[in-house]
Amino acid sequence: MTYSDFYRAVTPFNHSHIMSNYSYLKKFKKNADTIMNYADADNNGVISFTEFFFFMTVIQLQDKNVQHLFEDGKLTSKEFSKQLTALRRRTKFGANQKDGGNLLDSRHVKAKDQDFLATNAAMTEKIFAGRENINIDDFYKLKHEILENLWHYEYY
Repeated sequence: MTYSDFYRAVTPFNHSHIMSNYSYLKKFKKNADTIMNYADADNNGVISFTEFFFFMTVIQLQDKNVQHLFEDGKLTSKEFSKQLTALRRRTKFGANQKDGGNLLDSRHVKAKDQDFLATNAAMTEKIFAGRENINIDDFYKLKHEILENLWHYEYY
């Protein structure tokens, strides 16, 4: 999906009719770049299904799940990536994906386990941004920054 499609998908109530958001993306480039830095994990200019899925997983993590992730205080990137994979597999979509094969949904979206693992690795690398580990405060700060920028777009 394009960046415009992505914004419409994450802020569906903001669009009573389809409109161009080019002027917003141009005027508030810093806000848009903050979001796209995480949403477009491979920086290819489009948001794949796996990128969208992981982005939504990260920003929608409930506090009880976040606290469970950080029981020991800090997580390494490897531990975080492993936890994201486990969270994905607990979703309805992930539970239906057997043996790492293709999962085809009603929109004909194909996703293989290796696609999810590659996106997971890229997104985890961006979240950690060269740090060896992160703590719960680091994660909440990141999540808050992304949500604030989404809200800015939605209510601008």
